[in-house]
Amino acid sequence: DNYDNYDSEGNMIQDVIEHKNTDLAFSPSIIAGLGINYSPIRNLDLNLYSKYVGSQFLDNASSENRKLDGYFTTDVRVSYSLLDIGLSELTLGVLVNNIFNAKFVNNGYTFGYVAGGNRVIENYYFPQAERNFLVRLALKF
Repeated sequence: DNYDNYDSEGNMIQDVIEHKNTDLAFSPSIIAGLGINYSPIRNLDLNLYSKYVGSQFLDNASSENRKLDGYFTTDVRVSYSLLDIGLSELTLGVLVNNIFNAKFVNNGYTFGYVAGGNRVIENYYFPQAERNFLVRLALKF
């Protein structure tokens, strides 16, 4: 754990704290996924995909104040293929990502320093998209 230490005159020295038996940064202890595919009629596919990612640390210090919370997302895809329309195949599809509109962060970084005798930890996060849609048109010749 390296950080800059600025004294009262503005001079900087490098401080190091050694940690042992810590978790690797950005390595959640659990990642789980579930996919369900259903075809109620010919050429119609309905798919549900869910994913859970456990909490993870922003650095190798395993510090609770430098951690990303776990998150759960679900996506839904509907696809329908039309055959014998002059082309080999025409497929129409819609994908709805994050259908339950979860607010989550899956990445970021941390920076720390000492100024005026106080340790400062700054965490920066990359929030992910809330519910969003994709439309697909695929032509096979």
